[in-house]
Amino acid sequence: MKNMHMVLTVCMALAVMATGCVNHESGQAADPAAAVVRPANPAVKKCLEDGYVVEPVMENGVPVDHRCINPETGKACGVWEYYRDTCMLE
Repeated sequence: MKNMHMVLTVCMALAVMATGCVNHESGQAADPAAAVVRPANPAVKKCLEDGYVVEPVMENGVPVDHRCINPETGKACGVWEYYRDTCMLE
C-alpha cells in the first residue's frame, strides 16, 4: 500500500510538471524556439525616446491602446497621434 501511494504521488507530480510544457490553446507541446517575437510599437518607442511616459488605455480591464503623457504638464495624447505629430505634448 505504501508503494502504491508513492507511485501515485510521483505520477501526480509528473502530470503537474508536464502541464507547463503544453500550449494550452492548441494542446500541443510548446516549442520555445518557435516563440513569436513582436517588433516594438514604433509609436510607443518614439514617446519613450522623447522622454515621455506611456500609459495603457483600458476598456473593461483590457489594454486596448496607449497614451503618451508629458510628466511635467500632465498633457496626454494617443501614442499614434503623437507619432504622427497631430498632437503636441509641450
